[in-house]
Amino acid sequence: ASWSQFLIHGEKVVFTGLIQKRSFSGVSLFSKRRQLILTSFPRILYVDPNAMKLRGEIPWADNIVAEHKNRKNFVLHTKGKQYHICCLSHETQAWVTAIKRLKQEVAASQ
Repeated sequence: ASWSQFLIHGEKVVFTGLIQKRSFSGVSLFSKRRQLILTSFPRILYVDPNAMKLRGEIPWADNIVAEHKNRKNFVLHTKGKQYHICCLSHETQAWVTAIKRLKQEVAASQ
């Protein structure tokens, strides 16, 4: 699949993979399969890979933290919100490393 249609001019995909994004809605827990896309902007997008529609964006912040839970799960902490993510196509450490590396590159360029 080509994710370039979701990028802005000059933006590049840094890392991408299929995930399940877990959300809490009232008393129930539900999860949706999404393509998570980390970009050079930096942005973290999630796309419905079947409908090929942008479903949202996890806000990037200088204090964003990717917390490794286990081989398949991590939590993104940003701006007072937590995103619980289950990796389907990569191990968690690959995401944690990619986000940490991009965070360092952004900090170094400021």
